[in-house]
Amino acid sequence: MKTVRILNKEGIKSFSEFLNGLRTGEKPSPPVDLLDGGEYSESLHVQVEVDNCNFASRLEAAEYLTTKFGGLRDVHYNAGLWAWLTLFYFDQVCPPNEIGDRNVGEEARYIPGSGSWRYYRHLLAGPFRIYQLHDQQSKLLLTGPLDKPGDITEQLSSRQELITNHAIIGAASHLYFDSQNERPKRGAASTKRKPGTLRRFVDLVQQLDLTYDLYSLEPDGLLKLLPREFDGWRPHPASASRT
Repeated sequence: MKTVRILNKEGIKSFSEFLNGLRTGEKPSPPVDLLDGGEYSESLHVQVEVDNCNFASRLEAAEYLTTKFGGLRDVHYNAGLWAWLTLFYFDQVCPPNEIGDRNVGEEARYIPGSGSWRYYRHLLAGPFRIYQLHDQQSKLLLTGPLDKPGDITEQLSSRQELITNHAIIGAASHLYFDSQNERPKRGAASTKRKPGTLRRFVDLVQQLDLTYDLYSLEPDGLLKLLPREFDGWRPHPASASRT
């Protein structure tokens, strides 16, 4: 168990320099001294302890972090907190390969960027926030490993009006999540805009948003607006006639 702290300005700067070093081919060890050093971190306003546990998926991480921070409203956009947690779990969010190299992505994955919607790109704050918003409906976005958000997450979390909308995420989960096998349906995240795929769904809901108040709908209400091309993705064939 370790007591959670917050990386301060100097701590975030040092963490960022470590990430940049990895990108240039260096192989430094994660600077875990930043986690406790008073020069680089400060106390959280409440005492929270976390285990250095291994998460089988982004969903498992989100569920665990919810048990620790779910009741604390002011932690959602605390960049220092999420940077500290990322460093603490760094071997999971950026695991080394067999020769010790790490595939470092954009900094926003490890240190939250400015603007609340960009927190969804963060590898820990993103799953936590998505789970807070959508609970079990978030499985579609959170079944993958912690270091690989996947194309489904990228498509739905890249726009705030999509990821924060209960009807959109609920309808997408209904269409593209295989509840029997607990994973996204094969082909749902096709890079081509094939009929009924997620890319087509995203295109269509953005068009519908020009006519309907999608935030006022329930998932079933949005599903009723979808044309026939989505019927093949529904768990049960729709009986209603649609154009």
